Parts: sequence; C-alpha cells; structure tokens
Amino acid sequence: MSQNEEEGDPCCAHDTIPATSETNTEPLIVEQELGDGTKKVRIAVVGCSHGEMEAIYETMALIEQEKNYKFDLLICCGDYQAVRNYGDLLQMSVPPCYRSLQTFYKYYSGEKSAPVLTVFIGGNHEASGYLCELPNGGWVAPNIYFMGHASCIKFAGLRIAGLSGIYGFGDFQYSHYERPPFSERDVKTAYHVRNVDMFRLRQLKAANEDKVSNPIDIMISHDWPGGIAEFGNKQWLFRKKDRFEADHESGKLGNPSGMNDAPLELSYDPHWLAILKSTDLLTTADKEQIILPDMAGNRPCVYERKDFRPTESELKQIEELGDLRIKTDTFRQTAPPLKEVTAESKKVPASAYYRNPQSAEFCQWLGIRDLNQLLVEKSSEYVGTPYYMMPSDDTASSSANQNQEEFGDDDFIIDRGGNAENVEDEGPEAKKCRTGEEEE
Repeated sequence: MSQNEEEGDPCCAHDTIPATSETNTEPLIVEQELGDGTKKVRIAVVGCSHGEMEAIYETMALIEQEKNYKFDLLICCGDYQAVRNYGDLLQMSVPPCYRSLQTFYKYYSGEKSAPVLTVFIGGNHEASGYLCELPNGGWVAPNIYFMGHASCIKFAGLRIAGLSGIYGFGDFQYSHYERPPFSERDVKTAYHVRNVDMFRLRQLKAANEDKVSNPIDIMISHDWPGGIAEFGNKQWLFRKKDRFEADHESGKLGNPSGMNDAPLELSYDPHWLAILKSTDLLTTADKEQIILPDMAGNRPCVYERKDFRPTESELKQIEELGDLRIKTDTFRQTAPPLKEVTAESKKVPASAYYRNPQSAEFCQWLGIRDLNQLLVEKSSEYVGTPYYMMPSDDTASSSANQNQEEFGDDDFIIDRGGNAENVEDEGPEAKKCRTGEEEE
C-alpha cells in the first residue's frame, strides 16, 4: 500500500460494468458432485469493491450464465465501503470528490438482497463508523458478512483468515480506540492494522512449526505483504503505479508484519475463538500502546505465557460452546437506512456511533470483553439510539443519524457469567501487563 493511497487517492481504477436488465436474487448455492464423490465449491474474488455491489453481482450473474454454474461464495478484499446513508460518507477517509453513495445502501435497507453469500475485510477507504460497531465481525446486511479487524472463519471446510486495514507505522503499537465522532487524524488511523491483530493471527500457526497440519486455506488482506513485488512483474506494476516504485525501494510498500462434504455456510473457527478468549486482556478502548506478551522483554508483565496457540483444554472449552455456525438472523439496522435519494437526504451530519447487538451477543457468548460496548462507554457524545429500536412511527426523528438520548445499560442485558469480574474490575496488574505502564 503506497503512502499516496493512504492519503486518499483511489487505490484502483475500474471501468463501468454493463448492467443486466434483471438481477437474479435467488440464493446461489449449488454443490457439484465430482468423480471422486467430493463436492466442488466455486468462489469468486474481487479486489476493491468501492460500494459497487450491484454491478459486481450483475457481473457474477453474467459469468454464471456464460459458464453454466453458480457461485457459492464471494470474497471482497477491502475498500468495500458499506455506506448506509449520506452520513456514513462523512466518515470515509477520501477527498470529497470521491464520496459517492454507490449501491451498498440498497442491500442494507432491504431494497435488494445479496444473491450470493459475501464476506469481506476492511481496507483504507471504508465507512469506518459502521465497521467500528463490529470489531469481531458480523453481518452488515443480510447475507453480507464483515470479518472484523482480524479473524478466521470456516466455509465448506475451508479455513479463511482475514486482516482488515493497511499498515501505519505510527499506530501499529496502539489499541483500537477510534469511534465516532472522528478527529481528522482518527478517521485515518481507524483503518490501520494493529499489533494485537497480527499477534492473534500468528497464534493460528500449527504446533511445533508443522506447516502441513491445520493450515489456513485462504488468507485475505487489503495490504500487500512486504516484499511481494519481488514475486511478480514489478516493472509492469511500477509503470501502472509509478508512485509505488519509491515506496518499494524504501521498504514502505506493503505490510512488513505480516472442502469435501462440509456445509456451504459460515462458521467460527474454533482455534480463532480460543485465541480471542485467551488474549482477552489485550482488548481495550483506551488510546494506549499495546505491549504484546512475546515482546515484553524485561518489562514487567503478569503474562508468564508467551505462546497463545490453543491448548487441548482451551479447544475443549470452545467445543463446549456447542454449535459454531454463524447465525444468519442477527443483522439489525443500527443507522437509519436510506430509502430514497433526495436533496434532503444528503443534508445530514456524520453518522452517530451505535451499540451493535451482534457484538454484544458474540462477546457474551464467548465470554470476552466487548470493544463496541467499551467504546460506547467512553463517552455519551455522538452515541445514537439504534434505528431498529425506534418505534415504527418515530423513525423519522432519527433521520439526522444522531440521537441525544442517553444510551443506558438497560438497552442491552448482558450476562458475562464468570468473566464479569475480569471485564469490569480490571486490576492494575492486568493493565500494566497490557500496556507496559504503571497505573497512575
């Protein structure tokens, strides 16, 4: 990722894709039997989506018609731009001339339905306020799943890991502290990869450095791994993107840190859940540097453990959670949906920050800190009442995407069970371990 791209230049150019007269909205889930009895899964992959989901789905339909098969999954590699309304456009780190509504809002509002299961990671041109509601991932619209800051999920027996954002040296050591209202700087740092994301992903490595067992089948990132230009036609690349050459020569291009009969549905990866649970102390909404357990050195830390690859007992705890399938009925509209593009609909302030029930349910179920809740509790400023909680005859009052009513604990009832003491009463030792600083 070049420095120029971070500053707001569009990361890729794309031609207008011809639209079909009718979009097929039936679920595109087809299992094809192969000669050996296994089933073939067809996965489509796109780079930067830039909110043009209508055109992407129409193009997929044309391919399906031409090739006479159906896609089972669509993977989008960042710059997805899940823009719900015009208020979300004000929370995208792009020059005003690139703030375009596009068509995702139609799938959020229910005007259209995603015809194929879609998963995506974040890039550096996103509706950051919305994605901050789902740090561990969740449905941004029916049949469209965001993978969070970092995660690993399963589909049709494939392990799919993802890392959102791009590398920013000055923010890499910090926590994910950003939420609306964004400062001019925070709207950029919100999409920067953090060391805690990389640390957790590293724990997916198999024990004893075994590179065969328990592999990651698909790894998704928006940022290129550092040095990847050496493995392709870099002369062609630098002709197409001339500003990339200087970044490559200076070492700034990319991120330097880093099927069979299974059902065609998303599920949580048990190893990833175990990693989230065992590294829960690293989750904080405060703006502070995160000292990782394997990087603590001589700095005092309550963590004696350095390697968080899941143990058998930790995986057993995850097994006891029961069904790991990702439920498809948990999506709720938090910001007011845009149902008609009018002059009035464009005259709105930036979207508020909302408590997302998907984050609440997931964290309660797993017994971990809820970053969405922690960010809400930092300040009542700019926290809105979710749209789905509004009485049907009162939704018009939320058209400005903000609500000054206090967002109290009664809006969500969360039983953290045995984890409550750790979440609410974090002692100075735990904080010292996480931040490498003494409690003041």
